[in-house]
Amino acid sequence: MKKIKLPVLGKNDKRPFFPADGLCPVCQTKFKGLDGIAYLCAGSILDSLKHKIDDNEFDAFFNIGYHGKDSAVRDSANADIVNELKSDQFDLSFCSLGCIRSFLNQVIDDLEEELEQNIATMEEEDNSKA
Repeated sequence: MKKIKLPVLGKNDKRPFFPADGLCPVCQTKFKGLDGIAYLCAGSILDSLKHKIDDNEFDAFFNIGYHGKDSAVRDSANADIVNELKSDQFDLSFCSLGCIRSFLNQVIDDLEEELEQNIATMEEEDNSKA
């Protein structure tokens, strides 16, 4: 599987769709002509609609992470899938649920690696203080 760089969407993106090229980011299958696509959809919503709202008033995000017990969160890890996107909603599209699974597995694998490194660093710091 091709490594997908995170975040996949951010504040400089004008369209809240990933991928922009119409190809599955995992296996490169063209979406056009498929019977359907699998997707992850997320967004942000304001509770009050008292005034006209522009997409620029939103900072959409989608994170996956792990929080440990350390009060300074040194034993934690976070992946920004989407960060500071100026949109109230966004879609991440894939050609199949299997490709979504591959993408999410990649994110989780990277998180586990980051978490292991963070815990090792924390333990080294704590041992050097002892």
